[in-house]
Amino acid sequence: MVKPIREIFKAQTLMGRALRAPRDIVLRGPLTGIRQGQQRFRKEMLDEQKRLREEMSGIYEELSRLRDEVGNLSQAGTGLRIPEKFKKHAAHIDALGTPAETGAMLIEYMCQRLGIADLGKTDVLDFGCGCRFADAIVNKELPIGRYTGIDIDKEMIEFLSRNVSDTRLAFYYWDVQNPLYNPNGEALTSNSSLPVGERDFDLICMFSVITHQLPDDAENLLRILRRYVRPEGRLFFSANIQDMDGDYREMAHRPTLHSAYSAAFLQGLLARTGWKCLSLEGKTPQGVPIQDSFLCAPV
Repeated sequence: MVKPIREIFKAQTLMGRALRAPRDIVLRGPLTGIRQGQQRFRKEMLDEQKRLREEMSGIYEELSRLRDEVGNLSQAGTGLRIPEKFKKHAAHIDALGTPAETGAMLIEYMCQRLGIADLGKTDVLDFGCGCRFADAIVNKELPIGRYTGIDIDKEMIEFLSRNVSDTRLAFYYWDVQNPLYNPNGEALTSNSSLPVGERDFDLICMFSVITHQLPDDAENLLRILRRYVRPEGRLFFSANIQDMDGDYREMAHRPTLHSAYSAAFLQGLLARTGWKCLSLEGKTPQGVPIQDSFLCAPV
């Protein structure tokens, strides 16, 4: 990186000298005192200014190239850097690895459940996306067909939109209400529309989303997502299944901080919203940091 920086300083010095040259000519010219030489002087000055403009144009181009080279060198190997404030994972998950590493683990596990090698030919909608999968896809160079992330964290979505240049990845903010995370958002109903237009997807996934939903909101979300899946597509999501007398309860003192459901209730919810469960696996399979997980198909 040192060599390009030195070249920038050298180019800037040359440019400064070039800028001073016309002034020197103007000072010398009138000192000749020879009327007959004024026309020659004007022509020489115009020729010199033309030459200097061409030289300065070349210097500017070289400066631009060198700045790009320095920028590329300074960013080499850094990839996508996620600010700490957007990393919202539990401490026991962070202990397993970086967000990119745990994200890659989850993607690999999801692909195993789907029966595919990777997501290289898959159009994915990640609802409640966070940053982890974008981190993994970009920094681990994971295969992806297309990836669309939706989240209620506006600042995070704006960060991802600005800093992820891969055109296969897109991010959308959805200002929808959640009692804990977005209490002032628009009310969620079964008729609410996602901010992705008329698109549909091969795979819709939700990680740690149903674990933060009241029962009515969980049902509305499943109904909404059903409209965006392709006929042969799949839904993969995690939930906190607990043995309980009722259908739903909160595991913490604040609503939607850690929502738990009975397996029978969620199975019934899927059936009512146009899904069938293909498989259900328990918590932390093969050491993967995930709650109970459902693989579903549209009906």
